[in-house]
Amino acid sequence: MRRRPGATWGAIAVGLLLVVAAFAVLAVGPSSAGRTPPPQEAGSAPDAAPLVGPSAAAAPHAGVSPSYATPQAASILRALAARGVPATDVHLPNFAAAAEHRTGQVAPTYPSAPAPMGVADLGLYNVSGTSTVPYALLTPSAKGTIEFTNALSAYVDGDGPDMFGVQLNSVDVNVTVFGNDSNQFWTQNFVSYTPSSGELAFGDNVWNFSNPSGYLSPNVFYAYGPNGSLYAPIFYYAIGPTFTIHYPFSITFYNNATVLDDRPAVFFNYTLSNATMSVSGSYDYVIFNSSVGTPTGPTPALGFEVDGYGYDPIGLPNDIELDVVGNDDGDTTTFYAMQAALEIEFWNDSAAGYQPLPSAVDAGAETGETSDGVAVWYESGLSVAQMGLGPSFLRGLWNASSDPGVGEIAYSPVPNNSFTFVTLNLSGGINETTAQWVPTFGAATSNIYVPNEGTYAFDVLLSDYDPSGFSLTAHGSFSLSQSVDLTANPDEGVYTPLLAFGNAELPAISSSGTGTPTDPYLLENNQLGPLPPVFAAWNDFQFPVFPGLLLIGTTANVTVIPPSFSIQYPSWQPETFYSTGLPYSNNLQLELWNVSGVTLTDGTISGWLSFELSAYPLADLILWNSTYNLVASNTFLDQGDAIALYGGNNNTIWGNSFVATATSASNASEVLNQGPGTEGINESESGDLLYNNYFDVPVPALTPTLDPLSCQIECEPAAYLDTWNLARQPASDSLTVLGTNLSGSILGTSYEGGNYWSVYGDAQNPYGVLPFNDSGLIANGGDYVPLVPYSLYAVTATVNGLPNGVGWGFELDGIFTNGTTPSLVAYLPNGSYPLTVVVPTDFEVTGAPADVNVSGTAAQFAIDVAELGDLAGSVTPTVALVEVNGAVVPVGAAGDFSVLLLPGSYPVVVSAPGYQTYYTNTSITAGSVTTLPIALSASSPSSSAPSNNGIGTTGWVLIGALAAIALVFLGTTLVFARRARRPPVPPVAAFQPPPPPPPAA
Repeated sequence: MRRRPGATWGAIAVGLLLVVAAFAVLAVGPSSAGRTPPPQEAGSAPDAAPLVGPSAAAAPHAGVSPSYATPQAASILRALAARGVPATDVHLPNFAAAAEHRTGQVAPTYPSAPAPMGVADLGLYNVSGTSTVPYALLTPSAKGTIEFTNALSAYVDGDGPDMFGVQLNSVDVNVTVFGNDSNQFWTQNFVSYTPSSGELAFGDNVWNFSNPSGYLSPNVFYAYGPNGSLYAPIFYYAIGPTFTIHYPFSITFYNNATVLDDRPAVFFNYTLSNATMSVSGSYDYVIFNSSVGTPTGPTPALGFEVDGYGYDPIGLPNDIELDVVGNDDGDTTTFYAMQAALEIEFWNDSAAGYQPLPSAVDAGAETGETSDGVAVWYESGLSVAQMGLGPSFLRGLWNASSDPGVGEIAYSPVPNNSFTFVTLNLSGGINETTAQWVPTFGAATSNIYVPNEGTYAFDVLLSDYDPSGFSLTAHGSFSLSQSVDLTANPDEGVYTPLLAFGNAELPAISSSGTGTPTDPYLLENNQLGPLPPVFAAWNDFQFPVFPGLLLIGTTANVTVIPPSFSIQYPSWQPETFYSTGLPYSNNLQLELWNVSGVTLTDGTISGWLSFELSAYPLADLILWNSTYNLVASNTFLDQGDAIALYGGNNNTIWGNSFVATATSASNASEVLNQGPGTEGINESESGDLLYNNYFDVPVPALTPTLDPLSCQIECEPAAYLDTWNLARQPASDSLTVLGTNLSGSILGTSYEGGNYWSVYGDAQNPYGVLPFNDSGLIANGGDYVPLVPYSLYAVTATVNGLPNGVGWGFELDGIFTNGTTPSLVAYLPNGSYPLTVVVPTDFEVTGAPADVNVSGTAAQFAIDVAELGDLAGSVTPTVALVEVNGAVVPVGAAGDFSVLLLPGSYPVVVSAPGYQTYYTNTSITAGSVTTLPIALSASSPSSSAPSNNGIGTTGWVLIGALAAIALVFLGTTLVFARRARRPPVPPVAAFQPPPPPPPAA
């Protein structure tokens, strides 16, 4: 930039004008009126802190948004996950159906399954079928009994694939808390059950239904059980006893409301029994804070309410329900075997005993967990619900329907792993908006049940087969046999998911092969378009019902070239789905459960999951308790989670590309791990081999330090150890896994070893620091031979003048290398890199290159450092200006100052108006403190008599000060002007290594 003389002379003119202005002001004299500063605006008092305690049930709640599923549930799940609450202890209300200020006679909240299938009393009485009459009752005890003969479920996206839950849910009303006797609390008494192990664990929840916010005060309870935990302001839960029991057995739940010392309380009791054992007990209680001090009077009548006349403040009906559902956290499950009987009863004080609830429907209304694949019916004259395999239509039972009885069908579809959908009151063809799935896998013949409700159309579907079906009318109890034999037709392509339970079901979904190592079954990508919308079903918390591929317990050799399993969500999907901002299309998941011998290869795999599923290790591809499988040469268009492995070992992940891919969601935060959280592999098992993969995602891999399945109950530590590389070797070397030759480098390098990691070489994962462990997310071990698309060279920096053991560092290409030794080494590809050096504050860099060049060989450079000395002093008066070597030094309020300097001699100038200027030269020694106390002497006093122009001593002092300011301004301007004459230093472009080549197709 050229020097501008006018700027310099302009500064001089400004200084002179300041002096002239001073004369003018003093000549005129100060204003006699003076000036009062404007008054400060009065600040408003802070809002009063809200009283701690639940709001009154009848109070208005203006401005509170309706409790739609995703906003409230997502907030709750995030908060509880952050506080480490086990997922299995979170049993969410049906937020999707809650609606503030809803009025009028109640109605079922679930439009269709998946729903909380079981038995529930909503307070609706209907025998004639033409009208429904509401009623209400209040009871101090709700009782639910379920007698299991058999029940088997399969759902890999849940806690454990065969784990499910049973819940007795009721609403305790008229609960007094701090003088307010209109509170309502949802009480859940439940078990989690795993048939394969026989483990059955009790637990309970308490949620506040007194107001739409659901706020649960931190002092809502006077006391609670020793195994309970209050997570205000969200919910309370307790862990109950755990047993081992196998079918057949029965469970009875009791929710008991009582009063203890004038305080309302709820006790959670149970009985568990089979032919050889019977145990009973009370495992938890909560006692509400009925007053601030000592209770002074009895509480009003309280108990569990069934109310068909209207809704509770949260917008749900008050009912008593016994549900058989997904285990927890709003999840779902699918039953492929079921035989059970359910009863719900209430304590009648007048009869001094339990009686069946007056009416019932076959699904609960308040819980968020759901199920499908079961039919529920009743027999005339009995208040007992029967549950068996069949279509999950939502219907009335005793005193809510005039259709008792059931038809039993010995059903034999061929192949038996085809998909059977049932539509009610339709003579033919599938109705995708109302059809229900009847799972028939795992058995050649399944006993399925259809209640006496009308005409049913059965549609039988399977990829590469022509659809088929039949219809029947259920009238009175009947029993019949029905078979369907599908005709193979490869032209149909893949239009259903592919499911196999055991080796016997593999041929039906394979295009060739016999299942041997040399002739594996082949499942091909023959998908011609999106899957039918009937496979788009999911529950109110966005847990999908159908995976795209599900193999259970297979051991034969199978090669899977996976279809996309793409699907479009239909317009009749519940409105809450669209309100969340999720995409309108997806790809269904691939799931292997207890499987070995599968090679999944040459696919393009994608898909997204809802944030509601964040409590689980889920992904596009899940391997659960599976061993000796190969995932090779696939491209994962990763929209959040690509692969999750749990509980297995000896699986090989090779030659796959993981590429972060955005979804079309209008609200990306509702997609699990979308954006910066996009995750490649969740490795929750030991003994796997993962190498030659291309990871271009923000979170390439992680191995949790807690067991994910245990965390659904109570987290236990885990230490997973896997192999992330081979020894460095020529790319032509090969390894054979399940008959597949694994050879070559995914980057085309001449060697093979580990994986390509896009984050290797960033500030958190510098080159040369091995093993690569994804910033510690791979908790044990890591990749010792990471692949890079260019050569790396050692760059050695040696510092001179810094004592051993003193920390220092340098930065090249955004990577900071630090240590306490004289020489430090970084690794970089060819290029020119600006250098930044960091040394302790009492040292200064006196010599270092501006840039470091790497060109085909190792590079070295030196950094010279000198130790500083400290000039510390004090000055009087404290307002004096202290300059050391021409630079102004800050002076503290007490007149103290301190400055670090290189060894040498420095001029010191100290000045203040009305004082004589002080000059000295001071020597500084490295590592030493030089003390310099300074007391300025006052200038000789001058006459105070006014001069001809009326300016006194004070005036001249002010003039001198203004002149000094002008001179400082002038000096500063000259300095800047002088600096402006220097030619600018062109910026040095930061070296950017060439992008890695794309992975091999």
